[in-house]
Amino acid sequence: MKKCPFCAENIEDAAIKCKHCGEFLTPNHQQSSPPKKFTRSIKDRQFSGVCGGFAAYANLDVSLVRILTFLGILFTGVLPGLFAYIVIAMMVPEA
Repeated sequence: MKKCPFCAENIEDAAIKCKHCGEFLTPNHQQSSPPKKFTRSIKDRQFSGVCGGFAAYANLDVSLVRILTFLGILFTGVLPGLFAYIVIAMMVPEA
């Protein structure tokens, strides 16, 4: 038996997660990964790479994002949605 470094409760020697406080005991789980950044895609681009970049950021299929973007532009009366797309394309950096 060993003690959890977070809550000081007794846990099994082979434990990788404390059953009392829920904290991981291995160093891999204690370090957080760097946050994802939303960037325009260089590989998955039709116009400016906004849909490809968002698909990679949100872990979605790029075709689904393109269809939803097209429908969003269509249902907002074309100009507002198109304006929003252009603004995003200008503000989001390339990968």
